[in-house]
Amino acid sequence: MRAIVVEDSRLAREGLIRMLSQYSDITLIGQAENIQRAREIIDAERPELLFLDIHMPGGTCFSLLE
Repeated sequence: MRAIVVEDSRLAREGLIRMLSQYSDITLIGQAENIQRAREIIDAERPELLFLDIHMPGGTCFSLLE
């Protein structure tokens, strides 16, 4: 599955990416530190799986699901 990670905390984002690297069926195709960047990646890459931080500066990731 093609996935992206959306997390504003660099340490949390890197930790999740490290954990995901253990799963050969998940291919990380992008990461974003804010909602705007996440929208850009989603529009361009069309991932099948999203790992979302719920509370982000400027809003919540629930808006990405719409």
